[in-house]
Amino acid sequence: RALLDTGNASICQICQYKNTFIRLPCPYNTKGVYLGERYIEAVFRHYRRGHISVEQAADYLDAKTKNVPKIEEWLFQRGAGA
Repeated sequence: RALLDTGNASICQICQYKNTFIRLPCPYNTKGVYLGERYIEAVFRHYRRGHISVEQAADYLDAKTKNVPKIEEWLFQRGAGA
């Protein structure tokens, strides 16, 4: 938690660290399963092209606006994100 508070690590990096030792699911993994990676990719594709706003992307992802970059980071780390 201290790494997250100081800004030295992202939430997904913390989740990966936790998963190494105690196998807790990252909250974005759950969202990825619930919504589907293809759907999330489509939302970010439209967001990056300027077709939708960050507020609309957050609405489509059922997330807060402040968490949209974190979800995008999760998607990028998974090797997706067309």
